[in-house]
Amino acid sequence: MYPDATLVTEEHRNEVIISIIFRLKPGGEKENNDDRIILKSFVSDIFCDETRQHQLKQCERVVPQMLSANYDISLDHYENISNFNDQFPDFKPYQYPDSDLIFKTFSTSSSVGCQHYICGCLQQCPTCKNFYGCRQCHNEAEDHVLDRTSVTTLKCRFCSETVPFGDKCANCSKQFCSVFCPVCKFMCFIGLDEKPFYHCEQCGTCKVGLKKKWTHCDKCNRCYHVDYFNSHRCGIRTATECCVCLGTLRDSVFQIRDIECGHTMHYHCWVQLINQNNFSCPMCKKCLLDAELRQQIFEHYTQIARKTLIGTRTVQVHCNQCNNEFGFFEQPFYWCHECKSFNTSVVNGNPSTETVKQYIQQLTDPIHCLILTVENAIPFFTEKYNLNEEEIEVIKQGITEASLQVIEHLLRIGGFPPEKELFLALFK
Repeated sequence: MYPDATLVTEEHRNEVIISIIFRLKPGGEKENNDDRIILKSFVSDIFCDETRQHQLKQCERVVPQMLSANYDISLDHYENISNFNDQFPDFKPYQYPDSDLIFKTFSTSSSVGCQHYICGCLQQCPTCKNFYGCRQCHNEAEDHVLDRTSVTTLKCRFCSETVPFGDKCANCSKQFCSVFCPVCKFMCFIGLDEKPFYHCEQCGTCKVGLKKKWTHCDKCNRCYHVDYFNSHRCGIRTATECCVCLGTLRDSVFQIRDIECGHTMHYHCWVQLINQNNFSCPMCKKCLLDAELRQQIFEHYTQIARKTLIGTRTVQVHCNQCNNEFGFFEQPFYWCHECKSFNTSVVNGNPSTETVKQYIQQLTDPIHCLILTVENAIPFFTEKYNLNEEEIEVIKQGITEASLQVIEHLLRIGGFPPEKELFLALFK
C-alpha cells in the first residue's frame, strides 16, 4: 500500500502510477474493464518532469506479461515475471489467445512525497540544514551535494515534527516507507512487486533487482545480471553519466540500459531515441536495438526498400555497425550486405558508376539492392513464381535490359504482377 494523500497538505503530495495485474473472464476482452479479474494492484512509479511524456504513453497501454497458468499469486509480481522469463526466454504473447495471458494496465493516483520518491518525510542536509524530499530534490536546488548516508534528521510530512532518522515518525508513528535500508538510508513506498532491492556492499548503495540474479564486478565497480556477467566486456562500462542527457547513472532513481556497444544510458532516454527513429548510439553510432527489435526494423525497412526508386548519382556509404564501406546509387537509406544492417551513413567520396554497378552485380538479393541483372534475375523469378523449365526458357529468350527496367519499376512501386501468367507475358 501507499500513503493517503488526503492526510497531508498539497505541497507534500505527488502523482503516482498504479499497476493493475489482471486476467480475463471467459470470453472477455482485455480493453473492457468489466471483463477483467484483478489479481493485484500496486504503486509502480512517480510522475516526474524528466520522464512524464514517456510515462503518460506507458499508462495508455495494456501489456501482456506471461501465461496465467504460471502465475503464482503468493509471489511478488516482479519475481513471477523473472521466474517465467527464466523458464520461457523465447515467450511471444501474440502466439497465445488473450484468455491464456496475464496483463498489466495502469491508472494514476495521488500520494505523499516528491517527484522522485513516495516517502512520508523530508530529509535535512547536514551542510545547509535545509529540508528536502530527497537527495535529488536537494541537489537540483543547492550548490552542493547531499550525501544521503550522512542524514540524521527528518521532518514528518504528516505531523510536521522534526524527528531522528528512522522508518517511521517518533512523534505520530506514521510509517515513512514500506521498504527501508538503514545502511544507505534508502526509503520508499514502491514495494517488492515493482522494485525488489538489495544492498551491494561493494557499490555502497541499494540496487533494484533480485539479489540472486546480480553479481558485482570489482574491475567495473558495478553489478551485472548473472546472465551477462561472464560475457560482459570488463572495464568499459565505467561511465557515471548518461550518454544522452548527461544525468547521473551511479545513484540514479531511473532504470539503466546497457547497450551492446558498451555505452550506458537511462532507460527512458533509450526509449526517447527509439521513438524518434534514432537507432544509433550517440557515442559510437552502433545500433541501440536488441536482436528482436533489429529484426523488426530490418523487415520494416525492407518493405520500404521494395518501393524506393534509386537515383542516378553515386554516393559512398559507411556502415556504422561493421565499418564496411561501399558505393551505391543515391536513395533514402542503405543496406550493408556484409552485416545485414541498415545502420549506415553517407560519407565523403564519389565512387564511379562502373564501380557501383560492379558492386551491385556481386549481390545476390535483388529485392534489397533494387537493381536486377540478367545474371541474378532468373534465380529470383524462379523462386518467386515456382517456375518450371519451360517457363524459365521463356524468360531466358525474352529477357532484355529494357524488360528488367520495367520490372524494377514495378517492384519499387508495388505493382509487380502477382499472377504468373501476367508476369510471363512481359517476356513474350
